[in-house]
Amino acid sequence: ASVGLVLATLAAQPAAADWKPLAERLTADGFSREAMESLFSHPECLFEPDAMAGKLRSLIRSRSAEVDSLAAALRKAFQRDYLKPWAIARANVYLVENKAVLDEISVQYGVPKEIVVSILLIETHLGKNTGHRRVFNRLASMARANDLEEVRPYLDVDLLTPENEEFARRRCREKADWAYGELKALLNYSARNGIDPLGIKGSIYGAIGLCQFMPSNVFLYGVDADGDGRAEAATLDGVPAIVTGGVIEGAPGSTHAGLKLIWT
Repeated sequence: ASVGLVLATLAAQPAAADWKPLAERLTADGFSREAMESLFSHPECLFEPDAMAGKLRSLIRSRSAEVDSLAAALRKAFQRDYLKPWAIARANVYLVENKAVLDEISVQYGVPKEIVVSILLIETHLGKNTGHRRVFNRLASMARANDLEEVRPYLDVDLLTPENEEFARRRCREKADWAYGELKALLNYSARNGIDPLGIKGSIYGAIGLCQFMPSNVFLYGVDADGDGRAEAATLDGVPAIVTGGVIEGAPGSTHAGLKLIWT
C-alpha cells in the first residue's frame, strides 16, 4: 500500500522537461538569452503536461455527440450560477463601486456598463476567480508539447482511435504553435509592465486578468483605464479590451465588424 501511495504521489508531480529547445527558439526571436536561461532554470518553472493533454481531450470530445450534452450542462450552469438574486445583487454593487471607470468606458466605446459587468460576472465572478495556475508554465508546457507521442501518456487510454489520431496529431502541433505565440506575448506584456512572468496566475490555458483574455489580446488591446501609467489585465484596465478586442462584435469601439451578440 505504501509503494502504491509513493507511485501515485510521483505521478501527480509535474514532469521534468528539457527546456533548451524552447529557450533557444525564444532567444532566436529576440528575447534575452540570459533572461530565458534564468526563467527556465527557476525552481518554479515546471513542465505541466496536463495543459496540452486537457486541450486535446477537449478538442477531440468536441467532435462527438458529447458536445451537445456539454452545451446543455453549460446552459444549466449559467442559470444556476449567474441568474440567482445574490449574483445579480453582487453585480449591482460592483456597478456602484466602479461607476466612474465603467461610465467612462460606456461613453467612450458605446457599450452599456451593465453588459460589461455581466461579462465580468461570467468570466471571473467580478474578479474573484481569475485563476490560480502559473501562466508561464501552462503556455511554455503547451509550446514544448508539439509531439502527440509526448502527450499520449497523459491522455485517457481510450481517447485516441484510428479515426481521430491524425486529427489529434495535427491539433497538437497547431496548439503548440498557438501557445508559443501566447508565451511570447506574455513575456512582452510582463516586460512592458515590469512584472515577473512567473508570478502571473490565470486559467488552465493561460487566460489572465479580470476579463480572462489571452496575453496577446491584453498586449494588443489593453488600455490604461485607471490612469496609473500601465495597462494591466488584473485591473479594470482589461475591461476596454472587451469592446476594442471585439468580444462584443459590432460595438462602436470594436475593431471587428459583426453582429452584437448578447446571451439572455
